Amino acid sequence: MRQRSQSYAITLLHRASLLAYSSQLQGKDKIAEKRRITICIFDDVAEQCHEAALKYYDTYLPFVLETCNDMNPDVRQAAIYGLGICAEFGGSVFKPLVLEALSKLNVVIRNPNALQLENIMAYDNVVSALGKICQFHRESIDSAQVIPLSLLFTSLLKHK
Repeated sequence: MRQRSQSYAITLLHRASLLAYSSQLQGKDKIAEKRRITICIFDDVAEQCHEAALKYYDTYLPFVLETCNDMNPDVRQAAIYGLGICAEFGGSVFKPLVLEALSKLNVVIRNPNALQLENIMAYDNVVSALGKICQFHRESIDSAQVIPLSLLFTSLLKHK
């Protein structure tokens, strides 16, 4: 068991070192698969390394926020998943971005095609990310902004 944990830690450290390289893969001019891979590397590091990953937030969180509304559903899904991870583990680093994150989630949830098959994973991650923002950053949110969003996805699920 200990050997497995050490092996996993080494893998995460390797992924963290890839973050420096993967910053070159950011941008709309890069292909969708490269953007998705960049986000997934960050998501893994942020999810597993918690506080040790905070040093990467300044570089990657703007990219994650930008790609929450990417045209490619796989990129969008990875970005929204990462947004939820950042809400959960980002603490004070994420706090100033709560309102922007809610705005990005609002765009996704209000998309008339949100529940189509190619978008459903991103939609599910919106629900999860919204819940994490409410749980970990409740002091930073305006319930008047969040309750309509919650009601919207509840009503959409009923019509699914």
